[in-house]
Amino acid sequence: MLGLIAVTFVLNAGLSFLVPFLSLSLVRWLVLGLTLAVGTLIVTFGPGTRPRAGVQEAYWAAGAVVALWGITVPISESILLSTLKWGAMVAQVVIFVYLGVRLLSIADWKTVFVCSFFFLCVPVVLAGVSLLLGQNPLRPYPMYVQGRLAAVTGPNTLGLVTALSGVAALWMQEGFARRTWKRRLVVSFLGLSVLELYLTGSRTAALAFAGGSIVWAIATHRTAWIVLFVGLVGAFFAFTEPEPVRSTARYELERGIREDPFRTDVLTKSRDQVWATSYESWAQKPWFGYGYGRTGQDFTLRSVTRAVTAVRDGSGYLGLLESVGAIGTLALLFLYGVLTRYIWDGIWAWRAGRRDVRVWVLLTGGTFVAALAVHAGGEPWIIGPGSFMHVFFWASIAAVMAARSDFWEDELLRMQQQH
Repeated sequence: MLGLIAVTFVLNAGLSFLVPFLSLSLVRWLVLGLTLAVGTLIVTFGPGTRPRAGVQEAYWAAGAVVALWGITVPISESILLSTLKWGAMVAQVVIFVYLGVRLLSIADWKTVFVCSFFFLCVPVVLAGVSLLLGQNPLRPYPMYVQGRLAAVTGPNTLGLVTALSGVAALWMQEGFARRTWKRRLVVSFLGLSVLELYLTGSRTAALAFAGGSIVWAIATHRTAWIVLFVGLVGAFFAFTEPEPVRSTARYELERGIREDPFRTDVLTKSRDQVWATSYESWAQKPWFGYGYGRTGQDFTLRSVTRAVTAVRDGSGYLGLLESVGAIGTLALLFLYGVLTRYIWDGIWAWRAGRRDVRVWVLLTGGTFVAALAVHAGGEPWIIGPGSFMHVFFWASIAAVMAARSDFWEDELLRMQQQH
């Protein structure tokens, strides 16, 4: 089952970066359906699949998100679109939050995170090689889009990948001695990720990296240093212009270099009008919104592959308000609250000297959740199931739940032994 869930995670979250010249959309959804069917059979008929204790409130919170977002489907202005998107979201929640939490051990979740770190490093390394060569060695792709590093995908997507790679490296290096070659290699990946994140010019990804870094810093007693570091790097990132490497004249002809500054201008200029429009649109239907997976803008659903155009790009949580209204948004905030308490328990356990695999998985998953929760403030993927970010988000939530359950059971057993 670990292998099947891992294949689902890789195909739905990362393989488009590893094999950029193949179209894997159909394969991804076939594997998603196969994992759902096989996992359901194992839970139904297999032995030893009792629910983990200690995370019942998290199950209820995740269930509330699914239910309250689902009740907006019948009232959606595009029922077909909302049904398709809600069904895809439910499949991912069931696979990771229900089946993954019940069927995967903590050691399995650690394996998933370690493997995901290496998968995240592949596009980071590929982008670094492209920088050195002046072009992508696997396929023709513009190195820069409006002066922002792209190399393997869009600048914003590459920015998020580098942000997740960076926060993953923070926890990966915690498991190695200070002067081993493995630790140095992981720290090198961290440095490369931060450099590429800067070159992408993605502010939402930079904030995501900062959010995840803060969780790591508080847990590892590096709070003062990380505040200083994030403040200095954030100021440098916000107010300076990277000079793209102009390795060939071809990129000049393709308009890969942006002439007008995109950082020294108002920091939220690219989002202000979108947020204002989303707010005004949500105010017209404040309680249940326009239906899961869509916003108030007019659009034509030409095919399933065009369904993503229903989401207002850059709307973030205001787009979520448009989609599922205040009721659905409160359900997500309730889930965030439960997860925050779990992560806080893990932080105090790590600071108290507990460095076992349970706490490591809890904090690694919690760091991913924090980074992605921050990132969702400026991007629409929170109501776009099937995307790389959406899959990673629910997988990380599942890991936090599984680790918190085992951590709670361990503490309960210890208390019983003391008495």
